[in-house]
Amino acid sequence: MSINSQTNPLRVINTPNIVPSITSEPSPLCRAAQIPSIPLEQLFGSLSLHDQNAVFSEPLVKIKSTKKQSKNNAPPIQTAKITKKVNRSFLHSVAESWRDLAIKRESATFDEPVHTISPAQRDMAEASIHITDALTRHLDQNTSEVPYVAYDTTHQAQAVALVSFPEDKTPSLSLIATHPNNIMLSSNGARPCRGAGTALLSHITHDIMKREAFEDFSVEALNGAVPFYKKFGFENSRRGISSPETTALVLPARNMQRILKKFEKQSRRVTEQQFEHDVRHS
Repeated sequence: MSINSQTNPLRVINTPNIVPSITSEPSPLCRAAQIPSIPLEQLFGSLSLHDQNAVFSEPLVKIKSTKKQSKNNAPPIQTAKITKKVNRSFLHSVAESWRDLAIKRESATFDEPVHTISPAQRDMAEASIHITDALTRHLDQNTSEVPYVAYDTTHQAQAVALVSFPEDKTPSLSLIATHPNNIMLSSNGARPCRGAGTALLSHITHDIMKREAFEDFSVEALNGAVPFYKKFGFENSRRGISSPETTALVLPARNMQRILKKFEKQSRRVTEQQFEHDVRHS
């Protein structure tokens, strides 16, 4: 099984394996990803704040659309919770293709004229490799983490989040990774997807609220991604442990309903079966 990154990175074809990438809209980068210390709003375009400095590959950004969205049109980003082993394996192959693509894009930055690629952009390209590699490893090894995927209207996966739901502890975000192409390395590149990160956080928050006794939602975010999380509604955590590179944040349960009201119309939650129909079998 392999992925064709030239067309739909989610469609399986019989060709040599390609590779993975990072997040931008905030790729809610966490320490687990071990990414360089770069402003995450820049690295994660899809998950970024209101389109600000959205350049990275683990998107967590506000959704932008070139056309006005009618009430009958589907939102530009749809999200699904993944529970089936076959779909998890599919996301693993997607993550591998993202990582391979991230490696190629980072290598290509050294072929460009020095004045066209800044050191920060090269750092972001390198970070994309780290985060997509982390996603690949987590999907392969840590089966206790629940994957959530965000995809666009062309049925291409744009971001993946991994969440832990321990029975006796606060749910926590392990990482969010985005399609490498969501990291803008040149003005000639494709327009990056926006809104995937925020859409994933909204879906996860919705699921937390469905639990019988839902609790706060925590994340150990890279310092550069803190503004994105706080824009969504996260606050500094008194119980979490921060480090020089990361900040412990929490989304208080008391604020979840209000936050969902603000963000949930920007995307649409779909069933895992719908995801299979739209992405795996399209």
